Amino acid sequence: MSPRLPAGGYAVFYASRHLRRGDIVLVAHPKYGKIVKAIAGFDGPNISLNGLSDESLSPGELGQITRDKVLGRLVFDLKPN
Repeated sequence: MSPRLPAGGYAVFYASRHLRRGDIVLVAHPKYGKIVKAIAGFDGPNISLNGLSDESLSPGELGQITRDKVLGRLVFDLKPN
């Protein structure tokens, strides 16, 4: 989790083919497993990701992923009290 999605909160993701730059997505990353990142951009069939906190992996460390690795787009989040 990150400051955008703090520990103890809830997030709802919805499978969607309509992805845009800046969308927060749940990704099945081939190296890091299930992670939550923001879409930084598109390069053909590939997607670049950005972390949601200063402590996140860099886009270079994450590399690019293909669209089929995106499990869902954030549609709702609830922060803990």
